[in-house]
Amino acid sequence: MAFVEEKYAVVVNSHSTYHDVLEIFLATFHEYCPHLKLYIFTDYLDTKLFRNWENIIIYKGKTFRDQYLFSLKQIEEDIILTLNDDYFITSPPKSVSVSYLVEKLKQSNYSQIRLHRGPNFGRKIDGKNLYHLDVNSSFFYSQTATLWKTKDLIKLYEGTAPSGIARKGNEQQFEVLANETAKELRLE
Repeated sequence: MAFVEEKYAVVVNSHSTYHDVLEIFLATFHEYCPHLKLYIFTDYLDTKLFRNWENIIIYKGKTFRDQYLFSLKQIEEDIILTLNDDYFITSPPKSVSVSYLVEKLKQSNYSQIRLHRGPNFGRKIDGKNLYHLDVNSSFFYSQTATLWKTKDLIKLYEGTAPSGIARKGNEQQFEVLANETAKELRLE
């Protein structure tokens, strides 16, 4: 399938134990976003699940951090939209709005534009409902729907110790550690 030239790609992290959920994500993504380039990070190439146009990256590493970092380094695009495999697309994206945000990100010192409001927001940046995130407050980094400069996300993962996201045993949690790394890197 030929892709319309976009200025970003979509990245979804998954694991074979969640491929039942990923199947629903893919069905909705194929319906509403067939023009977007999609990367899927996973541990297993399920030939019954994946079609020929997804870019499947079989990750390496023992921890979430190592697996995601390995996969990120395979990405060609400068800007990516990070999603989770349990995000189900319910309508076509507002392409004009997303394009505006991609351009805003490219032309700024910002590392990310998060696509939802959370507990960490400050002054309004412009008339498009953009708010500044405070790197010194909690939840600067969140494993959620976010437009990222790929190089900055790689720096964040490289600077964060090997860690996980599933709260298994006494495993350190990536999101918590990544917030400290973001402060050290002075990400915006």
